[in-house]
Order: sequence, then C-alpha cells, then structure tokens
Amino acid sequence: MVTTRTVTDVSTWTNPSETGIRARLAAAGAVLLTALSAAVLPFPAAPAAAQGVPQADPLAPPHTVVVRGDARFGTGGQINGSLAAGGTISFGTFDLGRPADGTAVPAADGRPTQLLAGGRVDLSSGTVFRTNAGYAGIADMSRYTQVRDGRLLSGTDPNGPHVFVQGVSPRPATLADYHSEAFAALYPAAFFDDAIATAAQLGQLPGTVQARAGGELQLTLQPDTVNVWTVTARELAGYHAVNFGTVKPSATAPLIVNVTDPAGTGNVLGGLRFNGDAAGFSPYVTWNLSGWNRLSLEGGAELSGLVLAPQAAVTYRLGSNLTGQLIADSFTMEGGRTINHRQHVAPALGREPEPATLRLRAEVENGTTGTAAPADWTLHAEGSGGEVPGSGGTLAVAPGGYALDGRLTSGSGEPGDYVLTGVACSEDGAGPVPVHGQQVEVAEGQTLDCVLRYAHQRLQIELRGWDVPAQEPGSLPPADTEITEGQRIPDRTVTWTYTVSNTGATTIGGIRVTDDTGTGPPACPADRLWPGERMICTSSGRAA
Repeated sequence: MVTTRTVTDVSTWTNPSETGIRARLAAAGAVLLTALSAAVLPFPAAPAAAQGVPQADPLAPPHTVVVRGDARFGTGGQINGSLAAGGTISFGTFDLGRPADGTAVPAADGRPTQLLAGGRVDLSSGTVFRTNAGYAGIADMSRYTQVRDGRLLSGTDPNGPHVFVQGVSPRPATLADYHSEAFAALYPAAFFDDAIATAAQLGQLPGTVQARAGGELQLTLQPDTVNVWTVTARELAGYHAVNFGTVKPSATAPLIVNVTDPAGTGNVLGGLRFNGDAAGFSPYVTWNLSGWNRLSLEGGAELSGLVLAPQAAVTYRLGSNLTGQLIADSFTMEGGRTINHRQHVAPALGREPEPATLRLRAEVENGTTGTAAPADWTLHAEGSGGEVPGSGGTLAVAPGGYALDGRLTSGSGEPGDYVLTGVACSEDGAGPVPVHGQQVEVAEGQTLDCVLRYAHQRLQIELRGWDVPAQEPGSLPPADTEITEGQRIPDRTVTWTYTVSNTGATTIGGIRVTDDTGTGPPACPADRLWPGERMICTSSGRAA
C-alpha cells in the first residue's frame, strides 16, 4: 500500500497555527517576560543632564536670608548661615559664619555655596565680605579683575574692598571659580511669586489660637494641627514675651502668626521672646507679613521663626537676634546685628498637592520583520485616567506610583507580535530615576520623561520533508532526498524538518515545536534563539 503526505507549501509560514505546526513558548506569559527581560540588553543610560538646581520651597528655603532684589549690610554684622540675593549686594565689613543649627551650607553647582548672588557684589566701597564655611557664587562677573588668595577683587589693590572665601578647600583661584548662575534656578521669579501667593493663602486661614494677655502673653495651641494666630501689628507691639501651654510649636503643631495692619505701627514689627526653647520652636513658627510693602524689624527682644515678607523692603534693626530665616523683596541690615540660621520646616497646610507630569513615548525595535512605528501605540499610566500616543505626549497626574504600559492600536502587526522589554525614566534636568519593572514613583511637582521600549517578537517556521528514515536535529538531510511538492511517498518512515527562525528583535526562550499530524514530537537542538538566529528541528514517522 502506498500512502501520501502532500507538502503543499515549503515556503516560510508566518502563522504556523494555521498549518497544524505550532512554535510556542512552554512557559506562561509572565515567565516569558522575565526570560525576555533577562536576555535583552538594558536601556542605555540617558545622557547626563546639566546639573540643575530645583526651585526652592518658599516655606523652607535652603538659605538663611533670601532676597529678590538688593541687599545692603553695614559694618560688623553677621549671618550665621547663608545669603541669597538677586540684585546688588553692598557691605561694610560683613561675615557669613557657619550655620547656627549645624545644618549643611546649601549646595549650588555641586559645592557648598554660602553666598549666592543673582546680580553682583558691589566692590566700589566697604572693606570685606567674608564667607567662613562655603563658596561664593556670583552671576554678574563683569566688574571684577582678579582673584588673589581666595579674594575677589575689582582692582589691583589686594587690600581694597573684596569678597574673601575662606574655611573651604580649595579656595577659588580664578574668576571662573566665583561664577555661578544657580540663583536664577533656585530662586527664579516663580519662587517669589509662589512666596507671595503662599503668604496670601496663609493670611486667609481662620484663627485658631487662644491668646490671653497678662504680664506675658499666653498662647494655647492645639495638637496635631496647624495653629493660626491672627494679630494686628499694634496689638503685637504691646507684648514682649510669650508662654506656651502644654502644646508647643512643633512639627505636628506648627504656628503661623498672621500680622495685619502694618500702618498701625508705621510698618514696624518688634521682637517677641518665646519662653522655653526659642531656638527649638523656631523651625515651626512662621511670621507671615502678607501685603506688607515695608517692614522695619526693631526692638530689643529676639524673634524666632521664618519671617515671610516677600513683598517688603525689610530693614533689620533688632537689638537682639533673629533665630530662623527671612524672605524679603529687598533687605538692609544695620551694623552689629546677627541672624542665626534655623532651618524652617514647611507646615502641612491641607492644600491640594501640585500635579506631577509624566511625558511618555515609545521606542520600537522591529528586527527583520516588524513594521510598526512608535505612533502605532497608545500609552498610559495605570490609574491616571489618561492616554497619549506612542509618538509622545504628556499626562498631568497626582503624585504617587504608576505602572506604565501601552497597547498597539494601529499600523502593521498584531498586538502579540510585540513585547515591552523595558521602561526608563529621567527627571527633567536631574538625570535618571529608579524604575521597578514598569512601576515608577513621581513626586509633587516633578516632571518625568519615560521611554517604553517595545520589540518585535516573531518566530517563523519552514516545513520540509525528506525521504530518509531519520536525521539528527541541527542540519538538513542531503538535498537529493527532499520530498517535492505533490510527490507520492511510499508507506515508509520519512523525516520532517522544521527550520525555526527568530526574525524579531528579542531573544525568545522556552521554544517548543509540535506537529499536529501525528508524527513523533520534533527534536530541537536548543530552546532559545537570539534575534536573527535559526535552528533546525526534526521528527521521523511513517508517511500518512
């Protein structure tokens, strides 16, 4: 008896399931993704961005005194902390000492920068402006001539007015060592706009603090909430010291003092001593002077906390010290005064968090047979409720964690032909951020650029028959034994070869070939193929 098996097509079959021959992965999809991820090279690192400086928080600026415009200092004063001013800084003899609270000097351009000028330091008069624990960074360097022994000069006299950086190593040696544009990044116009808006927001908070006058003022705070004391400048001028009850200013019970009616005292705010641990209370007290255009800090009592006066021309005449920080439109500090840095802690105001931004786009590796383009994908961040095209788009999201994914929605190819091989994200201006699988965390106000990389995954199988009883996998039998199309085969054992090619762009593991026609299970020399690699599997059986 002679039976036949007709080889109807010996060309490449791109969809083996339609022919009764299937190449399939023995593992489940989740395992497949793991295997593929292990085999695919990781994303190249994003180019290192210029080392940027994120905009500061107006309720927790890193510098002790922050001024939008000019800052003027008399002779003999000192800030035990740091200074950032956007205009011209002038001085008599002035020192920046080490931060009084032991915190680090703020960093700019990758180094501790105690003096940060968005304009210039005026060396036309005065004696010396010293930094004792950090560098000086100045944007406008047009009027300086040389640096000698760490001293920045505008003429040839080494003993003339100068900025003197000391207490750091190495000292600046060239004009370039003094140059910095970091003020504009750390304290742009938006910072001061935010400070004004924040002060206005604080000024609208309802009062919650119980105040009882006496020999010394008694303030009763509530635990686990933001405490607000609204008081006129005239009323405040009648007090010189405060006692707190059981609850004292802290991270969980911060105190905001809204001082109103500046005209009531001619724009004067006196000091107010906090009995107890004044320095310890300072990080949690905000003196809010929203709408004040002029402010004169006077009197013999100390003042503790952040003085938030972003619209005011501030003159500092306190006979005692300010322990905390200060934000002003302009600033004048008379000689012999001292400010001691205490880093402020921004109170939680129950406000809506600033949205974060995810900028998503797809990249595609097609191999030799894929034809899809990034625009053929629709990308999304799970839970965001939005989608963007794979060619690139922006999602405004709430801060939190998001799983990034996409789907093939148009163009050539079937969804199963492509796999996600990795996700890489970087922060706008600050370099790569961690990605755990497809999950990325985005913080309030943060912008992340994320790339989802897809690769074409395709196995092609070519079936051929041979008039030989057996053949080891890995090679083809002699050419003259091939069974041609339509050839009648006697009822005897023959060999079938299955040439499996990886024409995609990913390594595929766990490959197994089956033949539904009843021959023995095909034997393959391997179960993994790299992109562009192929193997020959064989099976033998009686022709049917």
